[in-house]
Amino acid sequence: EPLPCTVIEDIKRKNKKYFLPLSLYPHYSAATTGSNLFYLHEESRRNYPELKFLSVPTYCLDPAYIAAFAERIREQIKSGESLDDFYLLFSAHGLPLYFLKEGDPYPFQIAQTVACVLKELDRQDHWMVSYQSDVGPLQWIKPSTENMLSALARRGVKKVLVVPISFVTDHIETLCEIDIEYRHMAQKAGIEDFRMSKALETHPGLITALANAVESLIRENNERKITCVKN
Repeated sequence: EPLPCTVIEDIKRKNKKYFLPLSLYPHYSAATTGSNLFYLHEESRRNYPELKFLSVPTYCLDPAYIAAFAERIREQIKSGESLDDFYLLFSAHGLPLYFLKEGDPYPFQIAQTVACVLKELDRQDHWMVSYQSDVGPLQWIKPSTENMLSALARRGVKKVLVVPISFVTDHIETLCEIDIEYRHMAQKAGIEDFRMSKALETHPGLITALANAVESLIRENNERKITCVKN
């Protein structure tokens, strides 16, 4: 809750003319933000066809968002320790391979975010991107986080810091899948120090990035209207 029908009905009741969808999926995929928008558009066509949808603003490269991720990573390093001692494994939610074949930008946006975080950390090596939470018989993009942890253990890596790069909140896929299931698997494989950075949650950097995304879109639309009037 609230389901698309409830959302559109509420907008109609309040007589709003524009709808600005702000996704809490930082990286666009047809399977996530795209799917949500599809059902919102469908409901709007049925019950409120005059509603105008504004484009979904992006924030996965916003400097405040990137700095927030870097801070969450540094929070895991105790006094007297060095981040350089840890292998960074950026774990994103998986995606069936056929989405990628259809041009889905999700893994490319993940790669861009990771590149920006690495630059913020001044980190050049000992890192990797992996994907988690794959289910069913479909082929998913690789490598999987589980397989990467096994590979790192075989290489003799003893310290790993997992960064849930595609999640802005902590939930079953971070607190359970990563911090319990993957931790147990990693330690059993020989990784002695397994850590996970917290999700951004209400970090000021995420809030700033969300605000920046909305304000930039509103500013862009206002400028477009001014241009139209002049023309």
